[in-house]
Amino acid sequence: MAQKRRQYSPEFKARLVVEALREQKSVQEIASDNDINPNLLFKWRKELLEHPERVFDEKKRDEDLRRRDDEVAAERDEMLKKIGTLTLERDWLQRSCEKLGIDAGPAGPCR
Repeated sequence: MAQKRRQYSPEFKARLVVEALREQKSVQEIASDNDINPNLLFKWRKELLEHPERVFDEKKRDEDLRRRDDEVAAERDEMLKKIGTLTLERDWLQRSCEKLGIDAGPAGPCR
């Protein structure tokens, strides 16, 4: 199974970028202390320096929040659909076991 990519909060990114901009520690030291790749920190710093207006753009932030809410809702709907499917399959297996006279037990079908 593929490993899921880690996601970092905007607060975490901002804290590390500000720390890097203060130049009290090297980017490599900051990255090492926080268990991230230094290239990622360079990317975040470059993004902030190229587009500082995004920090104060309420419209952009609201759009991002709406997009995240939509993604969460879609993921929730997908999980609920999967739960429903698995519940139907489990119930069908349990009924099939009962018809065959096999003890399904409390742990699941056909134990």
